Amino acid sequence: MTDKFDRIVRERQEISDQIFECEKAQRDLENFEERIDNIFRKNQNLFFEMESLYSVGELNYMSADLTLELNRGRQQVFNAIENQNEEIKNNRYSLEDKESELYYEQMRLSEEDS
Repeated sequence: MTDKFDRIVRERQEISDQIFECEKAQRDLENFEERIDNIFRKNQNLFFEMESLYSVGELNYMSADLTLELNRGRQQVFNAIENQNEEIKNNRYSLEDKESELYYEQMRLSEEDS
């Protein structure tokens, strides 16, 4: 009985560590998203400035094209970040469910031992 109890305790600790890693990955992803958003905003401001300086001619068209490309790229990056964030959340929820199952199993074994 004790071996099974010890195994459950070890598994719960391992799952807790994995949940912590998921939380850290989520925080890192949020920080990355903020940094990327700042970079895109700065680039977008630059292209808007170029468009206002060169209201006619080829540079105006080039900066408009670059702005469109930037916005498409930004959307792709944020979609990828969102997908990764969902994957991390789902993994975390799965780990939390497993940890709960092990907790109740541990409590059941404790009651049986008493």
